[in-house]
Amino acid sequence: MYSSAQSLAFDSHALACPALRFLGLSYLDKARYAIPDEAYVPLTTADRRKGLAMLRRIEASGNSAPGEEDDDFGTIRRELCAILHLNRKAELQSLSIDDAVGMIGYLVDKLRGMLQ
Repeated sequence: MYSSAQSLAFDSHALACPALRFLGLSYLDKARYAIPDEAYVPLTTADRRKGLAMLRRIEASGNSAPGEEDDDFGTIRRELCAILHLNRKAELQSLSIDDAVGMIGYLVDKLRGMLQ
């Protein structure tokens, strides 16, 4: 999926999903959803490599420059920088450690905020 989406970038105006939104856990969500420290795990070498490659593509595309955090690419860029700097990540599954509906509640809340 990752490579095929990149290969279709030239045809983005014709895609059913012309925009990209950040849905994952952000570091701002840590306090908002009381995500415990143990939910954050160190990045693997592959995680770092993929994160750096994504940052390079965002910056090469000209979609978001440092300081332009108002658009979706800016949000993604900011989150990638934080993850790479702290060398830690939290996955959505970590929300279900203590609460069986934690991940579902998070997604419903996050999607509701995006639709408003």
